[in-house]
Amino acid sequence: MAALNELNGFKPSWLKWHILVAVGTPIVIGIGYWYVLKRNKQIGSKDTKKEEKIKENTIHRPTVEKDFSTEVKVSSPLERAQELKNSGNKLYLAKMYDDAIRCYTEAIEMCPKEEKDTLSTYYQNRAAAYEQKNILEDVIKDCTSALEYNPRYTKALQRRAKAAERNGNLEQSLQDVTAVCILENFTNNSSLITADKILKQLGRQHAKEQMLKQKLVTPSKHFVKSYLSSFSNNPLLPLNKSHINGHVNTEIPLSELELAKEILHSGEDCIKVVKLCTSVLEDSEMDVPEALLLRATTYILRGQHELALDDLENIINNSTCDKKIKVNALIKRATLYIQKEQIDKCFEDFDLAEKIDPENSDVYHHRGQVYLLLDKITESLADFKAAIERSPDFPLAVVQHQYVEYKSAVIQGDSSRASTLLSVFKNLTEKFPQCIEVFTLYAQVLLEKQDYEEADKQFQRAVLIDPQNAQIRVHRGLLHLQWKGDVELAIKIINDAIALDENCEFCYETLGSIEVQRGNLSKAIELFEKAIQLAKTELEMGHLFSLKDAAVAQKAVTEKLGINLTLPFNL
Repeated sequence: MAALNELNGFKPSWLKWHILVAVGTPIVIGIGYWYVLKRNKQIGSKDTKKEEKIKENTIHRPTVEKDFSTEVKVSSPLERAQELKNSGNKLYLAKMYDDAIRCYTEAIEMCPKEEKDTLSTYYQNRAAAYEQKNILEDVIKDCTSALEYNPRYTKALQRRAKAAERNGNLEQSLQDVTAVCILENFTNNSSLITADKILKQLGRQHAKEQMLKQKLVTPSKHFVKSYLSSFSNNPLLPLNKSHINGHVNTEIPLSELELAKEILHSGEDCIKVVKLCTSVLEDSEMDVPEALLLRATTYILRGQHELALDDLENIINNSTCDKKIKVNALIKRATLYIQKEQIDKCFEDFDLAEKIDPENSDVYHHRGQVYLLLDKITESLADFKAAIERSPDFPLAVVQHQYVEYKSAVIQGDSSRASTLLSVFKNLTEKFPQCIEVFTLYAQVLLEKQDYEEADKQFQRAVLIDPQNAQIRVHRGLLHLQWKGDVELAIKIINDAIALDENCEFCYETLGSIEVQRGNLSKAIELFEKAIQLAKTELEMGHLFSLKDAAVAQKAVTEKLGINLTLPFNL
């Protein structure tokens, strides 16, 4: 799990929508009626015959028409349209939406077509009335008309984004709210929060669709090694050390099950591991929990989560299964539930695992990572501490606990405690000189303190321990980008990482993010797509789709509005 990557996230608040409509004067139905009212006010109450005579003279007698033309200024079509719009605003505020719509419609019909900004406002106001009546199609239609007259009308973009979201058209909604963010120079937090919300919705939608057709990707040796090493009580360790320099020594006779373990830990051929485990299970009259767990683990590494869940369930339901195997199965199923965003089921499995074997440090270590993913720092620290008490020499639990302790001290503003914890980090590099996570997390702490030179040294030490680890090189490339602003060097370092591991999705994701901020959106989209093809979980894929969808929306908006978008680097 990559829970530590979530520490730098932010918690957005929700948008409150405000509808701003101008208040104008009462409607004027017609000049003749206006004149009668004006004359009545001037002469007071008269008998009916005199009123009819005034009206008759007004309409027919040339001399009265002459007087009328000098006394009353005839309104232009634009002025009459504005009066209709103002009346519509009053009716809108009085919640008389049908009448408001009629006024706005008459204003639109009356307004000269060359008055583009004015027409844009009228359409947007009518869209507001349709919105109150929940007629989403007409809201979208009128906002579209408003934007045809004024493509940079942020109020119309915001209203269409909201209606499109409610109507299920998330792509349109994202494009509109992206346009708003760009036009506001990314300074309006409310717009940014709305964009983030829609991106997450769209990312999850696209991820679900992609998972149905995702091709299986052979995991890299580094990925396999990192996953297996995250368990201090691994029941799948090979009995014989027959793999030499990462290659299986086939001259040593092994059972199918032991050979499968050897191959898995060498990271050479996951498909062969599955075939060997399946053969063991088919040859046995009863389920072999160890073979099921080995096959399930391989399925997890290949991203075949439903198959993995089937095997894990068979293990968990086996009443005679060894508790070490069952607890390992529960932990793995719990982390799969997190990927499926089934939080309650995740913690139910952790609780059961703890009940079965309360001394197994892996339960607390992996649950601590989940708590960290959920921003529950206190619970995370408690579980990491419990893991260390049971396995004090397990470096991953020790260093992750140390990192979270340090971050907690920084957040609380306890500089004295943070300084002490920083010195402990240095000691851990001496205590666990072969654990790359010790050096990478220490480098991350130094990077946050802007001690770039020392952070780079720690990344270089990690590279020496694991030269084939592409992710370390990516982090080092980002360090140089932040330290020296050297974009070309950062890109070169990350491309070198891809040469080591072409299946490292983190490389493509990071390069894509750099290209977005350089304004190379087409290139960024291409890189995000490569990362998506390598993703193994729906949750991971949803994040990558959010990045790609954001780039697609920015590209569409900038091309439509003729904007050259280059962002400041903030990776």
